[in-house]
Amino acid sequence: LQNFDKTTYFLTEALKIQEELGNYDGLINGYNNVGAILDYQKKYDEAIVSYQKGLEISRLIKDRKLEAIQLSNIAIAYSNKKVFKTAEDFFQQAINIKLKIKDENGLAASYAAFGESLVKQNEFEKAKNVLNKGLEITKENGIKLAEKQIYSSLSDIAEKQNDYKSANSYLKEFIKVKDSIFNENNAIIIAESETKYETEKKEKEIFQQKALLI
Repeated sequence: LQNFDKTTYFLTEALKIQEELGNYDGLINGYNNVGAILDYQKKYDEAIVSYQKGLEISRLIKDRKLEAIQLSNIAIAYSNKKVFKTAEDFFQQAINIKLKIKDENGLAASYAAFGESLVKQNEFEKAKNVLNKGLEITKENGIKLAEKQIYSSLSDIAEKQNDYKSANSYLKEFIKVKDSIFNENNAIIIAESETKYETEKKEKEIFQQKALLI
């Protein structure tokens, strides 16, 4: 089991160093990491406080992309806490910024998370509208992680509406995207291993050639 309290402690200590250095990006990432752990532990109020600190800094340095990330994280924490109206307000703020700055990856992630939040509330038609907006973006830009999440939510909706044919269809798409991500990750690992092997092989050959010259 992971010792989250110890991890949170070390991250908090690291935040003090980032603050002394004036490293704003490091501070925001640190508050995000602390918030994510607290969110996972269902300490939602504490998570929101951490995300809010990151939000304040992102606004201070006028980084709209980071600001939108904080807003989305806060929305997810409120959704997990089942304070859905507040969550929706933060989701909308995040989406509006991401639309303005044309952050397609962030937009797809926010639509996926917002749709998932609406599914929890059984607001299926509204959820489908939000999720389909996200799905269009993921397909146009090859954003597979969000696409996988969206297909999962659409399958859940169809199943809850007793539309088992659609639920099965969405599930098949979910599996297809999941397999694609797995294969891509494996291809990267294989390519990195081959590069490492070739590098070590070349280094060994150079070492042997040097040895012959001695």
